[in-house]
Amino acid sequence: MLLSMLLTLAVQAEGLPQEPTLAFPDLVERVAELDWMLEAPLPGEGVEEFDGTQIAANQPIEFTVADAGALARLWISDRQGRLELSIDGETVEVLPLNLDDWDTQPEADRPLWQGAPLMSSLGRGWVSHLPVPFAKSMTLRWHGAPVGARMQLSVRRFGDGVQVIGFTSADLKEGDRKVRRALRRLNATDNPDVPVKPAPFKVGGARKRSADSPEMTTNGEFRWPIHGHGILRWFEVDFIHKDAPAPEEELLRSLVLRVEVGSGDLVKPGEVLFRVPLGDFFGSGPGKQQWQSPHMGFDVEKSTFYFRLPIPYRSGLKICVESDLPGIARFRVRAGFEPRQYATDVPPMRLHAGWIQGNHLGSSEAAVWNTQGPARLAAMSFTSTSSSTAPFRHDGPFAFAGSWGASQPLALEQVTLWDGPGNFGRSSMIRHFGLDAPTSGSDDSLRKAAGVLFDGEDEVNYRMFAWWYAPSENISNLDDPGAVEDRLPVPLPEPTFAVTPGAFEGEHVAGVLRALNTKIERVQAPLELGFSRAQYLEWNHTKANDNLVLPFPIYESGRYRVALRLATGPSRGKVQVFLDGRPMGEVLDLHAETAGVSEELPLGETRMMPRIDHRFGLRTLDGKPIGIDYFLLEPIVAAESSVPSEDTE
Repeated sequence: MLLSMLLTLAVQAEGLPQEPTLAFPDLVERVAELDWMLEAPLPGEGVEEFDGTQIAANQPIEFTVADAGALARLWISDRQGRLELSIDGETVEVLPLNLDDWDTQPEADRPLWQGAPLMSSLGRGWVSHLPVPFAKSMTLRWHGAPVGARMQLSVRRFGDGVQVIGFTSADLKEGDRKVRRALRRLNATDNPDVPVKPAPFKVGGARKRSADSPEMTTNGEFRWPIHGHGILRWFEVDFIHKDAPAPEEELLRSLVLRVEVGSGDLVKPGEVLFRVPLGDFFGSGPGKQQWQSPHMGFDVEKSTFYFRLPIPYRSGLKICVESDLPGIARFRVRAGFEPRQYATDVPPMRLHAGWIQGNHLGSSEAAVWNTQGPARLAAMSFTSTSSSTAPFRHDGPFAFAGSWGASQPLALEQVTLWDGPGNFGRSSMIRHFGLDAPTSGSDDSLRKAAGVLFDGEDEVNYRMFAWWYAPSENISNLDDPGAVEDRLPVPLPEPTFAVTPGAFEGEHVAGVLRALNTKIERVQAPLELGFSRAQYLEWNHTKANDNLVLPFPIYESGRYRVALRLATGPSRGKVQVFLDGRPMGEVLDLHAETAGVSEELPLGETRMMPRIDHRFGLRTLDGKPIGIDYFLLEPIVAAESSVPSEDTE
């Protein structure tokens, strides 16, 4: 940052025209604050992607970029390996040499930037959104895992007239205040600060009106008109009905969010920026996914949908919700506005959103977003619904999902739900592009395909959603939502494998903590073995007394019956189970002559308090691998005893 200021002062002293400069702290700020997306792209601005590169066993791979720019995103499907970076001819230390250890270090020992959302563990892989600028050149060398790995690399150019200041190792060590502020902003659960306080809100509802219903100026819609010019920085939606007019999934698909600009009048229509199903708009897919990202998601603690991508508007804005349900859906909408005095004070780009769905065999080739003219793609989500147990493959923006990873709070790319083996059930993925946003100039087109390939012969129902910034008149290929019956996912048949209702599936638990140098991976088991959802979490490379911790939430206080199922076999050993740090039950011996899964093993009863950070722990007493099918906490409905309990709280 100091170097940037000195260069600026030198230019001013010589009386030369000032060029905008971008250094490492400025780029981290751009990851957190998205106002740069509201400006039209400069000539020469864009992103170059190196996608799907295969790394041969024990063979390093090298990329060299011979001009100015920034490493905006790096994804590798395996954390075992070493990364070397050369910036403008100098070697810099950005990541630890042993990447497999970075998420097992004590939080106090980690570098400031290490952790979601700038760095996230994705199953066996990892992704970095740490922006690394270079003024002349960058060389990246990856010494890969013994079995090889896959890589995605995005390099951003900032356009004509922008000067880039190269990264040095000191940029991380100094902990510039801009970096700290940006990281706090990315990891905050609160909405961005706005000048209009307190934040206004509107309570209302929406319902479908029949032809003989009395006349209404809003035609049964929820409408919230806002006058003037400005930027809608954030808004939230809380459902407040006592009795929902439909099951949750149908409710989210039946409500359509519409945002209009150019009219702050309750009745007079404005220009429609987007009109999309409410559930898809928040990236929730079917049902209501309990994941969080810095820009949009569902806050579990508040039971609130939130949206934090800025929406500029001129001459008024109107938030509307349409309904296909005869019963009224009631909700509260809160919003944060930043007023601007004149229309010319409003940035030129607008937020657009669009939705597409289809049914396909073999691939999702039709799941493509494209648009003409200047645009920046901000985020994309993809959800598939299928009865097939055959595996599916990811390419393009969702290749990260092939590394397996459950939802990680406040991350920029996530697998939000994975119901069964292969592509059975519902699988939802979302990615926020941030600094690596694909960008087109004034005369260019922009295209992005979902790139999801299905190996099975069963029909796959999918929906893809995109958010992008472009001028108001921008047109894309994404459809306006049809009738509600067309928006609902195809009903799933009964699975051909065992499913345990209410269980915490080992392979789906997010934020797993494990002993140093140990490994976890999701294993798809033969259906005949009877594992719940035909999958389990394998923990290996262990030694005696190593610990594995699986966090989980409890939302209602009371007594619970605790049980679990673990893999058995010749390679299995003795295990002690813990709940919130306290032993549960006796030591379990999982040795067996053949591989399989145990019966449901009861561990006793305990009282639990509502918290989202309870911990289920496993300790291997002999260093042998452990396979976790599921653990279960089942509420006990019987009357409570008046005797004080000394159980876990």
